[in-house]
Amino acid sequence: MYEEAIRVVLLTDNSLLNQLTTHVLSTRGKQMRPIMSLLVAQLCGKVTEQTINGSIAIELLHIASLIHDDVLDNSLERRNKPSVNALFENKIAILGGDFLFSKALEKAAETQNMDIIQNISRVGANLADGEILQLANSKKFKITEDIYIEIIFKKTASLFASCAQIGALSAGANPQQIRTLGVFGECVGMCFQLRDDIFDYYSDNIGKPTGNDIREGKITLPMLYALTNSTNKEKARAYTLLQKAELSGEEVSELQQFSIKKGGVDYARNKMYGYREKAIAQLDAFEESD
Repeated sequence: MYEEAIRVVLLTDNSLLNQLTTHVLSTRGKQMRPIMSLLVAQLCGKVTEQTINGSIAIELLHIASLIHDDVLDNSLERRNKPSVNALFENKIAILGGDFLFSKALEKAAETQNMDIIQNISRVGANLADGEILQLANSKKFKITEDIYIEIIFKKTASLFASCAQIGALSAGANPQQIRTLGVFGECVGMCFQLRDDIFDYYSDNIGKPTGNDIREGKITLPMLYALTNSTNKEKARAYTLLQKAELSGEEVSELQQFSIKKGGVDYARNKMYGYREKAIAQLDAFEESD
């Protein structure tokens, strides 16, 4: 039902736009966000048409933000396939992202639920806010852990929180359940982003190139911790590399190993486990179910 509905909403008379949306649908990941909405709706009652429309809206918003992020980062791959901007150039990619944003608003309106519409609107603002905050702090080395947490909350965790709340709202959950599931979604989102940041330090086949954050000058938690807990000589060397416009493969590897050896990856992993435990604790308020 969900898969068919999302394909239908993206059909147009524009052949180039259809090519773009077909590519986007063929390169989606595990669909964690809409799945969260659907599962939460089942937890609180049942999946309704409102659930489907809300899930599609939040997923299209997410996909649109990824397309725009790839243009900003000049990323030419996503999940081991060409990114939209690599296939269709930046101008078309940006307009394609705008089209998906508009379709997200259309599906949000179809829920006819003002709480869901406001929820999705806040997420759209958070995504842009978080991206600007990240851009403002890239290549700057005064970023604190608090700023980092704020960035990943706005760019990732708020989206997961919204997915959970949309599922709850569409199933008629009470206000306390909606708040609790919002916290659950937020914590899952923080886990998701921390895990993604950790992946940047290992050469595993995870569907995207590793070392990208380092190449782009993004100071994520593993690197932030390593810089905070290193000697002046080690910091000076790391800063010299991070300030370079382009890094060689050997230099990226050096920075990866620096963060690992200084305990940055372990610190981020422990943070992730803390959010995981908090997420699980939120579910104690609900009865066991499939």
